[in-house]
Amino acid sequence: MSDVVRRLRERRIGQWAVAYLAGAWLFLEAFDFVVATFGWPPYLVRSATLLAAVGFFAVLVLAWHHGARGRQQVGGRELGLLAPLILIAAVALSLWGRPGEDSGASGASLSASGPLYTKSVAVLPFAAIGRSEDDVTFADGIHEDVITQLAKIGDLRVIARTSVMAYRDAEERVREIGRDLGVASVLEGSVRRAGDRVRVVAQLIDVETEGHLWAETYDRDVADIFAIQSELAQNIASALRATLTPEERQSIEERPTQDLEAYNYYLKGNYYVANRYSLEGMEAAAEMYDMATELDPSFALAYAKLAVVHARLYVPSSWDHTPERLQKGRAALATALELAPELAEVHRARGNYLEWIERDYEGALAAYRRALEDRPNDAVLLSDMGSLLLSRGEAEEATDLFIASYERDPKSLFQGYQVAWAYLVQRRWAEADRWLDIYIANRPDYGLGYFKKVEVRLWGYGDLAGAAAALEEGARHVENYPAAFYRVLIALYGRDYETALALVEADSLRPFYWKAQLLELMGRAEAAGAEYEAALRVYEELIRERPDHAFYHSSLGFIYAKLGRRDEALAHGRRALELRPTLSDPWASGEEQLFHFAETLVVLGQPEEAIAHLETLLTVRSEVTRWRLRLEPSFDPLRDHPRFQALLQGSD
Repeated sequence: MSDVVRRLRERRIGQWAVAYLAGAWLFLEAFDFVVATFGWPPYLVRSATLLAAVGFFAVLVLAWHHGARGRQQVGGRELGLLAPLILIAAVALSLWGRPGEDSGASGASLSASGPLYTKSVAVLPFAAIGRSEDDVTFADGIHEDVITQLAKIGDLRVIARTSVMAYRDAEERVREIGRDLGVASVLEGSVRRAGDRVRVVAQLIDVETEGHLWAETYDRDVADIFAIQSELAQNIASALRATLTPEERQSIEERPTQDLEAYNYYLKGNYYVANRYSLEGMEAAAEMYDMATELDPSFALAYAKLAVVHARLYVPSSWDHTPERLQKGRAALATALELAPELAEVHRARGNYLEWIERDYEGALAAYRRALEDRPNDAVLLSDMGSLLLSRGEAEEATDLFIASYERDPKSLFQGYQVAWAYLVQRRWAEADRWLDIYIANRPDYGLGYFKKVEVRLWGYGDLAGAAAALEEGARHVENYPAAFYRVLIALYGRDYETALALVEADSLRPFYWKAQLLELMGRAEAAGAEYEAALRVYEELIRERPDHAFYHSSLGFIYAKLGRRDEALAHGRRALELRPTLSDPWASGEEQLFHFAETLVVLGQPEEAIAHLETLLTVRSEVTRWRLRLEPSFDPLRDHPRFQALLQGSD
């Protein structure tokens, strides 16, 4: 043994091992830094780590071999100094960290999307140096247009306006805001307009160091505002070392109009759309866009925005579903298409029209894809495409689009929720749970995230206690928390019918047949019958008011079945399916209607057809799961049916 130790010392195996490990650590830290900086796939780091491990043994063999032959080129003293120096450098790089790393960061964005993308920017609301409404509108318009220009650059990740507006009067430091939004840099600016002159001050700040990456003051004629916006976007891209294609540069440098007064009305229209989403706000926006197009009949961008506003006012269940509104929207879109058929905003407007009004989902998807080529950072466009794809059963691509949308608009009301929803209908419970946590972290005062957590616990895991805990967590954070429905559901699934009935009676909850159903489950048949009759009268009146309401028809079908009126039950149940066919319409998906029809068929004593529908629901994206079937009392009559027992085997 002493001879082996002597040989190891002679060949300096220990020094070589320490030097190699320190050098390998330094290399892997530096390589990980480069991978994170350029957004390369993480498997490259794993591959490099594996190669380094193999290299360690190779170095030991070579050290032994050359040491025996006296050919080692580095003396013992040099090795003794070299290894600690390499080790110190590796530790320093590790402590400095890779882009965006911060073990103490609380922002949900980083936890969702992983390492920070260095070519990313959030443009904070521009301060208006002036107190008039026109000054504020003008500054907001410039702010939105700068975001729009930056969003054209595919090599950048740009945070959407809805997320940055939360920081208009924020007191947080730039570092906190940047980490919260998941970006490497933040742009601050101000706008002063006086007569025919405008001054725009902008500074790009590094989130980690809070140092200036770039700053500029533009003091020019108002007529140069488009050039200022173009230069701003290009200078920011240059400062962040983002690649700008010739097509992107040309798009950024294009002037949307030569008429500054028309442009001012256009900015006012944008302001109303962004800040006053109501009938009055949309009508005011339409008026502003109309003024812009009257002053400049070639203003294609204003026509495109006008078409979208008319479509929003017209869509079913909206504010002005009239032939006149529809005609105005069609005319504006036709003019936009004639003036600028290649403009991304025109393709987006066409996609909205095809989706919302024509229900031509293939055409809408094609229009959105074309618009996205020129607007890769448009969070709403990414979300719209994701919703369409999810409705077609293309869940994986839809999920990717929702995640991309969230990364660009993390503070929006629904972006994080949409990711969770996409995972939920795919029955990928762990991912849905994680994204609901992210959504709740961003919107702790909004009940939707907690309610979906309840559904994940119930329908994904059959966890009644976990569902109740999630519900109560929401009650601690949300004012006027409407949790009674889910409290009834938890009690119902736990077969605690007394508690469920007390909750229904206290809150007069829908569906209106719930009280009758609970009384029936408690064995109080006569009282249940009277409640079913009362519920029947309610739904018959609702159907007279809304004859095309699918849920009312499915509820009527269930009640008629309970009252022994088979023909009416089948007629209303099938009418609900006609109104909302399964997986055929993203605006009116009918999975829940099919589920309720299966419940109706169980009451009517048609188990085979009911089970067939449930089998269908378990093979498509829906919130129908095996755990839900296990928990629902409606399916208790099927518990001994071999086909139903087989259906419940396995996991979702």
